[in-house]
Amino acid sequence: MIIPVRRPLLACLLTVVLAVGALLALSRMLTAARQTPAPHLGYGVNVRALAHLDDLFAPLGFEWVKLYEQYDALPASRLPYKVLYRIQLDGPPGDLAAWGDHVAQIAQAGRGRVEAYEIGNEPNQSWQWGGHVPDPAEYAEALRVAYVRIKAIDPDVLIVSGGLGPVGRIQTTPDGEGWPGNNGVSMDEWLYAAELFTRCVTGCFDVFGYHPFGFAYPPETDPSSVPNHFGFRGAEKLRQIMLDYGLDDTPMWATEFGWIRDPDADGYGWCKQNHLDDFLWMLVSEGLQADYLRRAYAYADAHWPWMEAMFVWNLDWHDQGWACENIRFFALRHVDGSAAPAYDTLAAMDKRPGPIGCRLLAVPDRSLHLVQADRPARITGTLATVNLGGCEAITWSVTLAPDSTLHPTLTVSQGHLGQPLTWTVDSGAWTISGTGSVRLYPSGTYTARLAFATLPGAAIGTPYTAQVTLTVVPTLYHIHLPVLLQTQPGA
Repeated sequence: MIIPVRRPLLACLLTVVLAVGALLALSRMLTAARQTPAPHLGYGVNVRALAHLDDLFAPLGFEWVKLYEQYDALPASRLPYKVLYRIQLDGPPGDLAAWGDHVAQIAQAGRGRVEAYEIGNEPNQSWQWGGHVPDPAEYAEALRVAYVRIKAIDPDVLIVSGGLGPVGRIQTTPDGEGWPGNNGVSMDEWLYAAELFTRCVTGCFDVFGYHPFGFAYPPETDPSSVPNHFGFRGAEKLRQIMLDYGLDDTPMWATEFGWIRDPDADGYGWCKQNHLDDFLWMLVSEGLQADYLRRAYAYADAHWPWMEAMFVWNLDWHDQGWACENIRFFALRHVDGSAAPAYDTLAAMDKRPGPIGCRLLAVPDRSLHLVQADRPARITGTLATVNLGGCEAITWSVTLAPDSTLHPTLTVSQGHLGQPLTWTVDSGAWTISGTGSVRLYPSGTYTARLAFATLPGAAIGTPYTAQVTLTVVPTLYHIHLPVLLQTQPGA
């Protein structure tokens, strides 16, 4: 016998079923949100010529540019991009003191213009180490000198170890001068990293540099499934070695990564006849080059919270070297200068940049002019460190030295900052708020000093010194409830 179900009961049951389904869906959404890292990537590219910044780099919409001492002097003024500057290191310095003087000069010239310095390049390969046998002890010594000398001049700038090249498992030979995994020409990047970390856990670098090239494989490829871990995700093994040496809080940067396209796409197919022997097995179509670069960023964004800035290799080596030079076909431009599909794909890519955070940046000649509302005296406050923006909103909490003659009601003119500022008073502490664009750094709390001095003839004593504190928190995500849960049953 069929028992009829009353309509109200059916509606109630249906509502319960839908509500349970919605709650399960919401639970899955929340779980996914917890598993997805907060925005943490910096999007960058290797650029050979400063002259290409406006016409080729800017349209990409990237925030980081990697420049080279080898090719260009430092930018003459502050760029509207964050800069990684690679300092040339051709083998072990013959005179470490002179080497230190050299990098100190660069740091002095780059202060306020450079966010990070990379010290050398692929020191685990002889051809990048001045023809010498790769030697992690010698490199560690030079890296430490560079770190100390640069930090003495610009303590907030980041030092990146020279990106190691993925060379695979190398058989030890006598030419390797006693280093395991060293044949005198190349040294296994795993073993090189371990030897470097043994000598340089602290006081040598802020960021570990690596070159996770994709070779012939899609970026998601499990590295254990391909020879020598030759794939983009080979970076995961290097990360594990970092953890083994206690470098849990040290980020990794991909200072070079990419795929080489088939020269056929540039009309240079003849280069494959004995001119690209070492790269023939890596060639991908220009369409795959574009797709793999996009997917590499997506994979790192979703799975590697420890990866920060990632620099595509390369933007503009398309017209460099001899006709069949491999670097031409890694470039985002065809040999004739036209845009390769990878260029357009990266320009259109939905970028998810995120705090490498927000840190105060030392910028000279930036002043706040503070005028007391009830006094004719002008108080000139020089911000020795300032950098507005980057996060959607950032706040400095400023507490002045107590003084009964200082009235808390102030008006502010912006001076050279060029950003909107407001002053508010909260329990005796003054707060500056602003928005704009900024360098990105890890979450945390950073402090600086803010000195106030009165103009001649003013009645208030001088100087006043305040501590500026900037606190950076990860991006907050907003999850909206399903419509079902926002609607009353029967509504």
